[in-house]
Amino acid sequence: MLKQNDENFDKAALFKYFAALGIDSPLLRAVLKTLEKMHGRPLPAVLCLMLSELFFKQDAGDICIKSDADSVAEFYRQRLSILRENQQNSFKIAYSESEILEIEVLIDSISSSSVKDAVDSCADLIGRSDQDSLPLIYDLGRLYIRRNYCYEKAIADYVGRAGSDCSTLVNLTDETCTEIRSMLDALFGAEREKTSDSRINMQKVAAAMATVSHFCIITGGPGTGKTTTVARLLLILQNLYPSKSRIMLCAPTGKAAGRMTASIRSQFTEDSELYKLALNIIPDSDKRERIIASICKTAVTVDKLLGSIPHKAQKIHNKNNKLDCDILIVDEVSMVDASNFAKLCDCIRDETKVIMLGDKDQLASVEAGAVLNDLCHELDEHSSERNEEKLRVLSEVSGYSVSELKNARLTDYVVQLDYSHRFAKYKGIGAIASAVNEANKDTSAEELLKPFSVYENELELLPVDGALTYREQLKIIDELCSINSCKSISKDYESFWDALVSAHMKGDKFAGISATDAENIFKKLDEYRILCANRDGVFGVANINSHLEKIARNRLEALNIQTGSIDDDWFIGKVVLVTRNNYALKISNGDVGFVAAERKADGTAGPLRIWFTGSSGIFNISPAFLVDYESGYAMTIHKSQGSEYK
Repeated sequence: MLKQNDENFDKAALFKYFAALGIDSPLLRAVLKTLEKMHGRPLPAVLCLMLSELFFKQDAGDICIKSDADSVAEFYRQRLSILRENQQNSFKIAYSESEILEIEVLIDSISSSSVKDAVDSCADLIGRSDQDSLPLIYDLGRLYIRRNYCYEKAIADYVGRAGSDCSTLVNLTDETCTEIRSMLDALFGAEREKTSDSRINMQKVAAAMATVSHFCIITGGPGTGKTTTVARLLLILQNLYPSKSRIMLCAPTGKAAGRMTASIRSQFTEDSELYKLALNIIPDSDKRERIIASICKTAVTVDKLLGSIPHKAQKIHNKNNKLDCDILIVDEVSMVDASNFAKLCDCIRDETKVIMLGDKDQLASVEAGAVLNDLCHELDEHSSERNEEKLRVLSEVSGYSVSELKNARLTDYVVQLDYSHRFAKYKGIGAIASAVNEANKDTSAEELLKPFSVYENELELLPVDGALTYREQLKIIDELCSINSCKSISKDYESFWDALVSAHMKGDKFAGISATDAENIFKKLDEYRILCANRDGVFGVANINSHLEKIARNRLEALNIQTGSIDDDWFIGKVVLVTRNNYALKISNGDVGFVAAERKADGTAGPLRIWFTGSSGIFNISPAFLVDYESGYAMTIHKSQGSEYK
């Protein structure tokens, strides 16, 4: 039997338990082996259990674990429950009842004293602060890998310092407050105007908060107007402080940066609502055009902003070489992991105004750290103290009373936008999203889907019985992907395929496409995307993409015969999703492109190229240069964040 504090325990048995519970990995084994060498003797079994939990949860996005005995034991009880359930649903019993009983006894033996003894006996491995150059950190009852602890501390130090910085408030004069109030009223409506459901206008409050704060987070779900708010905010800031013209925009992925660029630019076109409002706010045409021209409208990736050094974790911009920036706006912050967030905090100057945008309820970053969600946790703590002076100033510039603001979804540096204009028509989607975010497990499926009853012609539920065989599940996918099926999920790509055909053919001549054609084709492609919850499995991205690529080949067979690419990996109509930044090619992780023949100067068709759209317009590259990509007809929900597909 494996005992908690026995350093001579059977290591093979321990790894067998880890495998049974689905938490074993080569990385875990390598780390345990390295730590054991550093320690000079076998590690306590309970520390091995804690590290196994830590590495498992890191893969799920956590950067630490609660290391009290109850929390550790509860984790293993949950894994044991999953093991028992899997055994019941399996034809083959992988582990005997006696083996499961051994795991149960091991879990029951986890105690507060065994955890304390393990931590105390490994003082050469476990430090108590970031000053200790040890691989593990134990702090406030939590166990970290040192690197992640340092990331968390760097973020906490920056946010604590910037979030409590009242220098902007102190420097506000009565005249400036009056000017801010006037601009907010002009851009967001007069003080007593409400949204359609009689709540205060949180876009206005968010713009006010960001104007009078050194650091501000604006969070909200899809369609709540985060980009609209920040575009109007930029106009206010540039009108108030024209000397602060060094503005930088960034987002985690190339796709998110491109979307941010397009959204900001659309806000400042001459036919936009904001431009018309600017005519009244800044009547002097020369000053107005100068201010609008000074506003940065091109976003880059966080990685590019920091400046990558090939094959090194260190960035060009760091605590010793900070960004030369007056105003920094970061979009889709939920996708920024702890590592990049900490590096971003390190390179921000003390005088830089920082505004972060994102949905705290969206999926967190792929790497460890749900930073945005953690920074917004006080929104749900109604007892949290507020800065009374900031509330007074917010009331003065927004027109809402202090009591109204205290009841609103905001903290000293976070504002939540709560009205979705995107869900105004399809409120059922918002209702389901709210139910998921609130984790209301008591709500029945029937109750959740009730708001959709009026959209029954636009929504179809396809119940999939868990008892279906693999072949039966494949039949469902075949039917879903088939063009001839009434349930086809490929039909909405017809307009994209039609656009490819019409662009390539000039009369009876196969002529390839131009950049203008590509722009129109992208509009069709970006209207629709198939989203999957998982990457693998019958209903995962890989399988759906495999089916859809076959359909695309058949649908565009006539074009591909012209290029001789009917059976090649690269064919007209292939959609690609870039999976790694490549600045030499001007493409970023998350960018979507399609394959088409390029029209040469003489009007004839040239070779196949992959077409992309970027901040500088349409461009193409040779397929030979693209290495890191996957098929893009279907993508995970995580990859789709911020895409705004119709």
